Amino acid sequence: MVGAADLTVHGKHLIWDLTSEDEEGDWSDDESFDLAALTGVRAEMLAGDLRPLYLAWLAAVGVWERDEDAFDYETDEHTIEPPVPPGLESLTGPQMALAELLRLDQHLLAEAATASALLGRSTPVEHHTLVRDLPPAVKDSALVALLDGDAGTARATLLAGRRSQADGVGPGVGTRTIGELLDQAAKRRAAR
Repeated sequence: MVGAADLTVHGKHLIWDLTSEDEEGDWSDDESFDLAALTGVRAEMLAGDLRPLYLAWLAAVGVWERDEDAFDYETDEHTIEPPVPPGLESLTGPQMALAELLRLDQHLLAEAATASALLGRSTPVEHHTLVRDLPPAVKDSALVALLDGDAGTARATLLAGRRSQADGVGPGVGTRTIGELLDQAAKRRAAR
């Protein structure tokens, strides 16, 4: 399969297995890809950033556009896209590396970004307000994780609380069908 993304639950862990293959066989031994560039993706996801998951979905849609037989299941072009995370227009370095690894079409990414809200940045004052307004159970959970040496989980817990409190910070509801998204990306490609 080309461009596969599989999720497996193993105990309390989620394993995200990504595969990027090129059926054209145009890989050159002279080309290199720095896997170290991807290390930040895990921390970003633990902090609640959903852009890497959306990028994997978008890459799969791009594969489907090129080869409708790439998947064992039937993909309906009338299926609505998943919620579009904010910040697709400003990917981080690890997210750009992920997009490169998955061979994500840049025109498809640019089209997807048109439905993505701007990524909000919090100030120290907003952090204080966030912590003050969080339910005690969320604060307790974050503090226990921090004392257990799991700063990533503590941060993710607090940021998840922020996303549930703030309007427009979480993913927007997807409104486009896969077919509409692919058609608009094709128009961008043709215009170029």
